[in-house]
Amino acid sequence: MRRPKMYAFLLLLVLVLALVWAATAYWVLPLRVFRKAILNPIPASVQRIRGAASNHGPGHMYVLRFDISEADLRSILAAGQFKEVEYAECHGNMLVYGETRETAKPCEFSGALPKMRPPHWCASADPNAFKAYVIEEIDVESAILLVRLLLYNQSIGEAYYVEYDNGGT
Repeated sequence: MRRPKMYAFLLLLVLVLALVWAATAYWVLPLRVFRKAILNPIPASVQRIRGAASNHGPGHMYVLRFDISEADLRSILAAGQFKEVEYAECHGNMLVYGETRETAKPCEFSGALPKMRPPHWCASADPNAFKAYVIEEIDVESAILLVRLLLYNQSIGEAYYVEYDNGGT
């Protein structure tokens, strides 16, 4: 009789730990990434923060989607080092951005998770459908490239944040 109780207790413990991990990944991680990478404290208009994370070898990719007012977006831009990108366009699972179409660089999204795909409004035929902002940091010694992209669709008040690094050599 003791053994079934012990198995039931262990099963309950594993279930509770799995629920805590899932809650942390779903609710805490996106808020923590927002505060660390974008702005702390989170502006009042920011709602429905959703996110996903992926580790690819030594590198990583974070993707956040959230609703935000244009005024609060301006406060993010004023507080950080984001600079506006003149050219940005989505092609399938890839965002291409740069000063011009000829000098644009690709940013490929991990298609494994639906949350890590570019937003539907990114592939719009309208070249003015969204604004794009970028921060690129290069560590020459370790060959790490850190890219932080912020896309904003003002007509629906939605932003999309991508942070990825190549993990170096």
